[in-house]
Amino acid sequence: MIPIFDWLFRRKRRAAPAAPAEWFVCSGCYETHRSSRMHALPWWNPDARAFFMSTRCGDCFLVALAEARGRVRAWDSEAEKAFRSFLDIWKIEARMPQLAGLSPRAAAEAVLEYVEQTDGRPFATVFLGQA
Repeated sequence: MIPIFDWLFRRKRRAAPAAPAEWFVCSGCYETHRSSRMHALPWWNPDARAFFMSTRCGDCFLVALAEARGRVRAWDSEAEKAFRSFLDIWKIEARMPQLAGLSPRAAAEAVLEYVEQTDGRPFATVFLGQA
């Protein structure tokens, strides 16, 4: 019955969800790269005064990590509020149970250490919707 209804009203059925994109645009250099080269990390945006999930190519990854570390080193109530929001939005604590019981600053440092050790690959799969 539904196909007739769709035909009568010239509606198209929704396609199945597409596979994750093969390409991404680096948030640092704005160049297109294969998703297999994606690194993702929390990055401090000074204009928005917030941490965002940032996708970077290998060339831009370490610079963005250093920027995030710089903001965490200059910890204050603004950084704490922004990082708590980042953790909530991306549900990082559910993916990293080792953060439980840590102070917000220690949690931020632990997340950045994890990102450095893993090259941001686990966060990249989360960003691509694969985890």
